[in-house]
Amino acid sequence: MSSDETQSALSRAYDLVEAGKYDEARAILEPILADNRNNADAWWIYAHAVTNPDEGRNALENVLRINPRYPDAADLLAQARSLTPERPNITPLAPATMPEAPPSLPEVPSPIRSTAERAAAPASASRAGLPLIPIIAVIVIIVLVVLVVLSQRGGIPAATPTATQVAVLPTSAEVVVQAATSEVTQEVIATEAPTLAETSAVIAAVTEQATAETTAEASSADYSALQNALSAFSLPQDGIAEVKTSLGDTLQVTACTTPGRAMRTLLPRVMNILAKQSGSLGASIQAIGVHLINCGQNTPLLTVAADLASAQDYAQGKLSDSEFAAKWKPQ
Repeated sequence: MSSDETQSALSRAYDLVEAGKYDEARAILEPILADNRNNADAWWIYAHAVTNPDEGRNALENVLRINPRYPDAADLLAQARSLTPERPNITPLAPATMPEAPPSLPEVPSPIRSTAERAAAPASASRAGLPLIPIIAVIVIIVLVVLVVLSQRGGIPAATPTATQVAVLPTSAEVVVQAATSEVTQEVIATEAPTLAETSAVIAAVTEQATAETTAEASSADYSALQNALSAFSLPQDGIAEVKTSLGDTLQVTACTTPGRAMRTLLPRVMNILAKQSGSLGASIQAIGVHLINCGQNTPLLTVAADLASAQDYAQGKLSDSEFAAKWKPQ
């Protein structure tokens, strides 16, 4: 392919990238790069025609290999590296050493006695020596106290046990306690149900009020200066909002764009404007971020954020464009 033919093909590929037809652009560029691996212009256009971050970074590295002063290539490579950091090589761990077996195993305990053997065996002295009558008396007292408390709380007259009831306890104490427990449970449920409902209503009202106050406070933030600075860009409704990211409370700008070069050009412009406004943000803001979406297809493209300190350093001229871009964290 002659030089003129190559330039004509590169122009067609460039136009296809601008139109978002990346597959067609790569179909033109790949034969050119296969024939000449040292064509910096072809690598530059190819970097904007790929959708895989690793391929884009490799293309930019080839541009700088051929021409270290190629315009904008170094800054764009720094951004690509900050958004897609290289994965470190992981050295596999050595297999764990199994512990040696103990020199001897513990003796096996004697077999558990069968039910018949346990029945035939005499009861232990500690259990046989427990007096039955004091235990029954304590149970009677507990039941009486519970019934008195319930009668005072719910307006139910306290029941006085008869001589017949007390006489039955020594022979069927477990049955009496079970019946009393069931009655107590029913009374407690009937007494406490209105209180629980009222408590739930109070909690719901308090939660609703707190949510309303939080929403009002968040909506009261004045970002008019930032909106004016971003007036040249297409922002959806509620395009400026406070969200949670890995860096904390983040003031995030959502902007409309399309994949490819348009997205890569828009990202640093919005981040730089947002950083220059970072000195006037609320005290609760810990980071700034940009969320790029394809508004026509309603699909997310890319989200990055930077801590507030780095944004303010950039606004004060302490960081260059590439140094600031290296601080961006994908979200």
